[in-house]
Amino acid sequence: MPAVQDKLAESKNAIVESNSVLQFLQPDLYLVVIDPALHDFKTSAQEFLDRADAMIVRRRPGPAHEEWSRPCLS
Repeated sequence: MPAVQDKLAESKNAIVESNSVLQFLQPDLYLVVIDPALHDFKTSAQEFLDRADAMIVRRRPGPAHEEWSRPCLS
């Protein structure tokens, strides 16, 4: 983590694609991209969902798709 923190300190702006990094950092903006057509909703994403500034829901074109079979967002 020190190497990542050093790189971030050198940057004016940075995008980090990781949910797990939230254990160590407090970002200025945290976005979550979800796709209800996928049955896999990462545990790390669920763990930090309450910290998200916004959720981006990916919708696929065409006919309606199967939604999550278990409630992930309650």
